[in-house]
Amino acid sequence: MNKSTQPPKLPLLFFRWFCHPDYREDIEGDLTERFEMRVEEKGAFAAKALFWLEVLKLLRPDIVRPFEGAKRLDHYGMLKNHIKITLRYLKSHKAFTFINLVGLTTGILVCFFALLFVEFELSYDKYHENSEHIYRLVTDVQTPNGARLESSAPPMAPAVTANFPAVTDYARVFLDYMIVQSDPETFMREDLAYADASVFSVFTLPLVASNSATVLDAPYDAVLSETAAVKYFGTTDCLGKQLTLDGSTNVYVVGVMKDMPYNSHFRTDIFLSMKLLTEVWNPGIKSNWHAFGTYTYLLLQNKPNIASLNKELTSFVAQHVDAEKGSYSISIEPLTELYLHAEARGFRTGSSVTGSINNVYILAIVALLVLSIAGFNFVNLSTALSLNRAKEISVRKVLGAAKRQLLFQFLADAVFLSLVAFTLALAMFVLFSPFFNQLVGKPISTNIFNHLGFVGSLLALTMGVGLLAGIYPAFFLSGFDPVSGLKGKVKSGSHGHSIRKSLVVAQFFFSVMLIASTLGVYRQLHFMQNKDLGYSKDQKLVLDFYFDENIRDNEKTVKQELLAVPGVTAVSMSSCVPGNIDRRYNLLIPGADGNITSYVSDFYRVDFDFINQYKMEIVAGRGFQEELQSDITGAVILNETAARTLGYSSPAEVVGKSFEQQNRYKGTVIGVVKDFHFKSLKEKITPLALQIDPSRYTLLTLDVSGNNMHDVVDRLEDKWVDFGPKRPFSYYFADQAYQAQYQAEDHFGKLVLIFASIALMLSVLGLLGLSALDTQQRAKEIGIRKILGASPSSLLGLLSKDFLLLVLVASALAVPVSFFGLSSWLEGFAYRIDVAWWLFAIATSVVVILSVVIIASQVVKAALANPIHALRDE
Repeated sequence: MNKSTQPPKLPLLFFRWFCHPDYREDIEGDLTERFEMRVEEKGAFAAKALFWLEVLKLLRPDIVRPFEGAKRLDHYGMLKNHIKITLRYLKSHKAFTFINLVGLTTGILVCFFALLFVEFELSYDKYHENSEHIYRLVTDVQTPNGARLESSAPPMAPAVTANFPAVTDYARVFLDYMIVQSDPETFMREDLAYADASVFSVFTLPLVASNSATVLDAPYDAVLSETAAVKYFGTTDCLGKQLTLDGSTNVYVVGVMKDMPYNSHFRTDIFLSMKLLTEVWNPGIKSNWHAFGTYTYLLLQNKPNIASLNKELTSFVAQHVDAEKGSYSISIEPLTELYLHAEARGFRTGSSVTGSINNVYILAIVALLVLSIAGFNFVNLSTALSLNRAKEISVRKVLGAAKRQLLFQFLADAVFLSLVAFTLALAMFVLFSPFFNQLVGKPISTNIFNHLGFVGSLLALTMGVGLLAGIYPAFFLSGFDPVSGLKGKVKSGSHGHSIRKSLVVAQFFFSVMLIASTLGVYRQLHFMQNKDLGYSKDQKLVLDFYFDENIRDNEKTVKQELLAVPGVTAVSMSSCVPGNIDRRYNLLIPGADGNITSYVSDFYRVDFDFINQYKMEIVAGRGFQEELQSDITGAVILNETAARTLGYSSPAEVVGKSFEQQNRYKGTVIGVVKDFHFKSLKEKITPLALQIDPSRYTLLTLDVSGNNMHDVVDRLEDKWVDFGPKRPFSYYFADQAYQAQYQAEDHFGKLVLIFASIALMLSVLGLLGLSALDTQQRAKEIGIRKILGASPSSLLGLLSKDFLLLVLVASALAVPVSFFGLSSWLEGFAYRIDVAWWLFAIATSVVVILSVVIIASQVVKAALANPIHALRDE
């Protein structure tokens, strides 16, 4: 039998141990047969999880073998008696039962949600049948100011496929957005993609309806997702129907596909034919090896030697490109690694989404830490509380109870409680799933029956925690002398104390580490959201008019009309605003050494009011002047980084130098603007050029003011109908767009904060339980000390010193670990905070203060109690 088709050993050994010998062989054969079938149908992981569930379901009185010393007893009656004792025991210790249930339930729930998040993040693009054989072709362009990360050019895909036998097929995708209409009165902004017909053979994108053998083969073909079909036509039965793009071009629906899963590194609801882009709208792009923006996906026969193939691809492409425009390095990236391990590539609307593998690791570790704390609490309280049962066990041993019966009772108590916690966790999972999806911003948590593998794994883990919690008291208390138990002289011993101390240190170690790390994450987020960016982004409403010629050609009139709206104080036009993805172009400018330097620069096309409206500072030269016609396309303003890239030590030195861009624009550098953060703070400031070019405008920026912003927006929407009747009124605020860059970090920070808070709560609950037990077990000592005149403060010192020492040890161990982890996470940001010492001081102080408060509550309770009650049995 193949090792992968063998049932897991642990549940199989457990089954053989508890099953009646008369039934064992037949049942084991059925279990094994069903396991082998499930391996083929559902995979080894799911089969093992279901095998665990089936074994646990067989724990029935009619199947469990008789125990030695109890063979003459009715097995059902014995089990019923054990359950009664368990319930009676839990009922008599309500507080500790509650603490154990809350702690373990919360730990299981957190672990469940976190592991689902991790699984989802790791599953991106793996749903494609050919996922292991699909690679993305990318280009690194070496320039004087470093490597520029690009996607690929349209002619690369067919040329590479024709010249490399290992490549069996390719699919190109170009992401864009347009105004889409299904009727003259209804129009919407839609993110869409141009794609080759082969996109449906390379990727797994099932078509639910099509009217031709090869969809997207004709220039005016369109394929809609089921969601888009219903949105535009009210039904998926829409083959042959017409859509209008940007009010001018008609395309026809030739297919309807299933919605793309959310765990895709790019998603779209509308595919247009690549031929519409390369043969109708921009034929020149078809043979332009420098026109980046297209995502090229290659389908390979077998897994290649990537390093060797990358060298061959680079040499091949070098034969077709102009070396003066940069040195190209071509490489392929596995599809399944694009989301978590690849760099973001593309520009404007052409960017695919990326995740963070570090965040995945951190969240997985945090979840396991929370579950560990919950497990430590459960084990700690169960073992400590077991000493209170010494007299009960002694009486039962005197009355003839066998050691195996007592072992079973202790294990049953712990396992029963852990199973109750597991059941509660599943119920809470169903209840909180919508909230969790909203928190992470993704549809991660779905129907619980879609996650049976996780359910089985967590059930096994929960059972393991229960068994661990029951093993120590089971073997210790079932083996002690009953005479000592009846005299109340049973102690847990130094070994038991050492275990509990170690677990307390571990859980507070995790708590301090999580609190300090969470403070660091939120401090970095606050830093990014509040740093001086070098421009003003407040009270700026941005309207996208989608290159509408009516608006663009009547710039002055439109501005005057908008300025007449109450609440609007300034208006400008541009191709981009800070925080958005812009386009990049090659610039030719003389460097400090006198030689013409070619480098790539981000490009903003702006009007004469843009720089003043955004309060950008000119540090050398001058700004654009409306009275100078030569400033229109014939002048550029650079940022300080661009001047340094050219080798100039002072910004003033570049003023007056000539420039050339794409053999189209020529003119003079008239000024230098102070560096401002026009991208995320995760990236360093790169060279930027600003130019007056009305033909590229697509955005309006309005400074708005007033107490009721909704009224201003409503008045603007009414005005929009006058000069943008064929464009939707879509707007956003510049500060919100900037904050949206950190949406993933914000979701991550909230998750870590919640998990850290839960970890602290569990640690405090555990300390509450242990300190209460410690107070109970030392009740006689406390009573005697009170009679002899001990003050509450001395009792607080007596009961707290051991626990506080453990907390301080945990804090000392946690500081260097959390410092290293936080420093590693911050390396992903170009602009970041320093890891301050007070983060760890706050984390330690929070834990110490809460510990003192918890212990003090028990001291007050003990101080108010009558010492006679504690000494009564003496």
